[in-house]
Amino acid sequence: MPLNRRQAAAQNPAHYQAQTQDQNQDIIPTLLTMQIKDGKVSASVRAAPLQKVLEELAAHSGIVFEVQSQDNPLISIALQEVSLQEAIQRIASADDLIFYHGRDSSGRGAIQLVKAYPRAEVPLQPSIRYIGRGVITKTGEDSGEGSE
Repeated sequence: MPLNRRQAAAQNPAHYQAQTQDQNQDIIPTLLTMQIKDGKVSASVRAAPLQKVLEELAAHSGIVFEVQSQDNPLISIALQEVSLQEAIQRIASADDLIFYHGRDSSGRGAIQLVKAYPRAEVPLQPSIRYIGRGVITKTGEDSGEGSE
């Protein structure tokens, strides 16, 4: 019986990590555009690595993401004016998520950190990557990257 992605990674994590990084390193997303306006996320993503999408969301929102570096599947999703929390839940739908809230500069409640844990039958050897700086680095005019 063939092994699924997570089982194969559990049996040989070093090989799986190198192979996944090589595969995803050269992939240029077919489409990745994102905008946050009035706290609502609109995005078009086609065949983009999960961590690249989270980088874009972090740049637009100021949220920091903690992910396992080995977990970087390709995703495709379309979002139209959804809340930040819903956008994150839909983008990282294959992961269990923990949201940490705090106050933004104007004193309003806001998501500050999201930890993503892959749902694996056998835990992978952890290698943590932090995505984002905790500040907004892109505005609404910076819609993201795109190529077709």
